[in-house]
Amino acid sequence: MTTRKSTALALTLAAALPALGLVPTAAAAAAATAPGAPVAPSAASVAAAPAGARLHLAAPRDAHNVGDVGEAEPAAPAGGPLVNGGGPVQTAPQIYVDYWGWTSDPAGVAPYLNQFYSSVGASPWLATVQQYGADSSPNLLAGTWSDPAPVPAVPTDAQIQAEAVSAAQHFGAAASVNTQIIVATPTGHSTAGFGSSYCGYHGAVAAMPSITYTDLPYMPDAAGSCGAGSANGSGGTLDGVSIVAGHEMAETITDPLSNGWRDTGTGAEIADKCAWVNIGDTNLSGNTFAMQPLWSNNSGGCSMGSGSWSTWQQRTTPAPGIAAGASPVVSSWGPRRLDMFVRGKDGAIWHQPYDTTGAGWYPWESMGGNFVSNPAAVSWDSSRLDLFGVGTDGKIWHRYWNNPGGWGSWNVDFATPPPGLASGATPTVTSWGTGRLDLFVRGKDNAIWHLDYSNGWSTWESLGAKIISDPAATSPNNGRIDLVGLGTNNNIWHKYWTPGTGWTSWSPDLPALPVGIAPGSSPAASLWQPNADDVEVYVRGKDGAIWNSLYSNGSWGAWSSQGGALASNTTAISPGPNLIDLFAVGTDGSLDEKLWA
Repeated sequence: MTTRKSTALALTLAAALPALGLVPTAAAAAAATAPGAPVAPSAASVAAAPAGARLHLAAPRDAHNVGDVGEAEPAAPAGGPLVNGGGPVQTAPQIYVDYWGWTSDPAGVAPYLNQFYSSVGASPWLATVQQYGADSSPNLLAGTWSDPAPVPAVPTDAQIQAEAVSAAQHFGAAASVNTQIIVATPTGHSTAGFGSSYCGYHGAVAAMPSITYTDLPYMPDAAGSCGAGSANGSGGTLDGVSIVAGHEMAETITDPLSNGWRDTGTGAEIADKCAWVNIGDTNLSGNTFAMQPLWSNNSGGCSMGSGSWSTWQQRTTPAPGIAAGASPVVSSWGPRRLDMFVRGKDGAIWHQPYDTTGAGWYPWESMGGNFVSNPAAVSWDSSRLDLFGVGTDGKIWHRYWNNPGGWGSWNVDFATPPPGLASGATPTVTSWGTGRLDLFVRGKDNAIWHLDYSNGWSTWESLGAKIISDPAATSPNNGRIDLVGLGTNNNIWHKYWTPGTGWTSWSPDLPALPVGIAPGSSPAASLWQPNADDVEVYVRGKDGAIWNSLYSNGSWGAWSSQGGALASNTTAISPGPNLIDLFAVGTDGSLDEKLWA
C-alpha cells in the first residue's frame, strides 16, 4: 500500500498504522488503546515505511511479552471480514530467496528458512488462503541464491527493491504476480526500524510491478522483539523466523499488490488480524515450526488451518438477561450463518443472527411469547427457519420464518403427546430434507415422543425408553436421524432412524463420561461436516466443563474435555465444513462461545 507520509504524522498510533497498511502488535496495540495522549509514529519510522504492509514487532520479552507461559495473549484487531479490493491473488506462488551479502549465519537461519518454505506449501495452515481464491503448491520454494554483493549496514527500501530486481534477473523469474522475491539480509544489516518498530514487510517491486518482494531481516538480531522464544522459550531462537516469514508470505499470496484481501475497516491483511495471537508450534509436512494463525472468513476468527479449538469467549446477552436455568440453542441455514435463541428473564424467546457478510453478530431481538422451556430451532434450507417452545400453558408453540414472508405469529399447531409433557421438558427438532421436520420431546412417562412434519403434522409416536433428560437430535445426511438422551443409569443412550431400517433399539453406545454427567444436564448433538455420517455429542460434566465424543466409522470415540465453567446445557452446530460452534451459559450468567475451525 502506498505510504501516506504527508498525513501519517498527524494521526494517532491506532489510526496511523492502518493508514500505512500497518497493524500494531501487542505493545503498539496496547499503547493505542491505553488512556492518555495519543502517540504518533516517529518521523524516522514513517519516512522508512515501504510501499508494502509491515509486520510490527512484538512486545519486548519482559513482563508484557508475547507468548510467556500463563500470559494472556492480545486479541486480534477488531473489525470485520476480509474483503477483496478488486486486485489479484497468487494462485501458484513461486518463492525465491535471495541471501544478500551473507558472510556468516551464527543462528542457522538459512537452513531453517529453506526448510520452512519447502514444508509449508501443502500444509493445512496455508490452505486457509484457498477461501480467498488463492492457492499454494507443495513446491513453493523455487530457488535460493547467495548474492556475494556487499549489503549496506542500513539498506533503504529502494536498495531492497533494487536487490529484488537483481534476484529476479538472476533466477530468470517470471514477470508474474505469482513471483515472490524474499530479500533476506544478513546479521547486522537491516532497514531502519527493524527490531524497534517492525519485523518485516512486503510489497510490489516498483521497477517490476507484477513481482512482489519481502524485506526479511535477520530475526535473531531482534531477539524477543520479533518473536524469538514465542513458542519454545529459551530454545526458540528461530521462532521469529517462521512466524514473520509465514506472516508476510500469506499476506503476499492474498494481497500481492495491496489491492487484494483486506479488512476495509482497519486495513489489516490476513495475518495482521491475527498477529502475535495464539502463537504455537505447527507441524508442516513432518517438520515443526513456530507459527501464528491466519484470519479465516469461513470461521470468523483466527485459524491454524488444521483445526483447533478456540478458548471460550463471552458474547452479548439479551436486554432482560438470560432466564435462570435457560440454555441457548442455535441453528444454521447456510455456511457461517447462525441463528441463536435463548429464553430471557421476561419469559420471551430472544433471537440473535450472525453472518460473515460484514455485519457479524446482529443486535438481539425479542420473538415474544411467554415460555417455560428452552427453545428448539432448525432450518431445512435457506428460506425457512422453524422455532418451538413450551408455553406457560404447557403447550408446544410454533412459529416460523420464511423468505420473503418473514416471521409468522406464534401458534399451537398440534396437541401434546398423550401422556403430557414431563415437568420442565424442552423439545428438540431436526430436519433431514427440505419440507421435513422431526420433533422430539420427553413425556410424563419418561419416554421420548416423536412427531414429524411433511405437508402436515403426523400423530405422535412413542420411541420408548426411560430417559431422564431432554433428547438431542441431528440429521447427518438426507434420510437419517440420530437421537440421544440420558438414561436412568446416568449414561447417554442412542438410537437412529433410516428410511430402509426404521428406528433401531435404544443402546448405551457411548462410553461413560470419566467425570460423570452433571445433574440435570441434557446432551447436545451435531453433525460433523464434511463427513456425511459423523455425529458429535456434547454434555456438561460434573466438573462444569463441556465434554464431547465423536461417532465416526461405526463407533464412538473417547470423551474429550472442552473446558469451561458452564452452568447450562450446551448447544452445538456445524455451519460449514470443519467448523463447529458451541454455546452455553457460564456460571457468571454470561453467554459463552467456543469454536472449532
